[in-house]
Amino acid sequence: MPSKPPQLSIVVPYHAEPKTMHFIKRQLSYYNSHPVSLGLVIAVSGESLLINELENFVSDLKNPNFIFLKTIEKSFVNFKAYIQKIHDALELVRTPYVALNGADDLIIPDVASEGVSVLEQNEDISGVRGQTIYFLNASGKILISKDQGIMDDLPFDRLKTVTKDYSSIFYVMRRQKDLLKDFEIILNFMERSLIVRKGLYHIEHFMALRLVGLGKLYVQEKPWRVQTSHNNNHTVHTPASIDRLELGVVSKKDYEWFQSQSTHIKSLSYCVYRILWEGAQARAVTINLKQIVYRFIKKQSNFVKSVRVLAYFLSNKVYMSFKISSPTIIVPSNHEKQFFQSGQYQLLKQNYFSEQDINLIELENVNI
Repeated sequence: MPSKPPQLSIVVPYHAEPKTMHFIKRQLSYYNSHPVSLGLVIAVSGESLLINELENFVSDLKNPNFIFLKTIEKSFVNFKAYIQKIHDALELVRTPYVALNGADDLIIPDVASEGVSVLEQNEDISGVRGQTIYFLNASGKILISKDQGIMDDLPFDRLKTVTKDYSSIFYVMRRQKDLLKDFEIILNFMERSLIVRKGLYHIEHFMALRLVGLGKLYVQEKPWRVQTSHNNNHTVHTPASIDRLELGVVSKKDYEWFQSQSTHIKSLSYCVYRILWEGAQARAVTINLKQIVYRFIKKQSNFVKSVRVLAYFLSNKVYMSFKISSPTIIVPSNHEKQFFQSGQYQLLKQNYFSEQDINLIELENVNI
């Protein structure tokens, strides 16, 4: 077991379910055996029997850096309870740096420790992450991101980037005090705005504004995290794209309140913010006409909301017709080949991926 005191903690919010229990167990086992020491706070809700099973599993690991937090959340779709769960877990973190992570995903400790060094040495950097390995559990396919940092000197330029055209930065290494403050503000914001009570997209969006308002986002070249997609992902069952389009953007009053709690984003006026946000939604539409009609017929969406979503859908078609090139997060295949030949893959293969995973991965990828 690692003996050096950890500098980074991982906070894992988890709603216990039989079909996903093996993911969280193998993540915990991997951290427990890794030579780079990590703190971990696992905040668990769900059925009592499953919670007790997992608590016993964590206890058997006998790792003094692991903290088990039981919560009372009954459903993973209760977003306020989910955010409260993360907030409560962050209050228990004993290290100066922290990152959130999914129960079915993995942060690679040695790469993460390099990111911690970047935060330690650069006060103007407020967040660090690396590239993401996307593991498609059903097929074994692995894709590797090519994310870019946000390193502009001026807060306004960073805010424009993150508002206009940037992927979620929910999973990022942060200073513990900064991330805890984010969740305090988000919890208060949820009392004011219906939008951030309905789904995680808007919550992630405002967390991103907070992060780049405080400082720069540095992205390492190395993969630092494995994100697993499988049939039991909660997001698979959530029509998140339609939900955020139906909800729209926050009111001017609520946005100004958010700015008052986040002085570093004062440079982004509500007018500019709204223009950038609306444009980003039109570019990012991932729904089809059939889904819009189906939701309306089934009375899952009223007329006004359906018209709003349809307008975004049509705007997206116009945008795509003029688009010359499409930025991609996927690295060319020769980079994937290099990954499979790397020591990082060999360690994951030895200590994290299951035998079934390896058979799928190597069938789909290694011989390409």
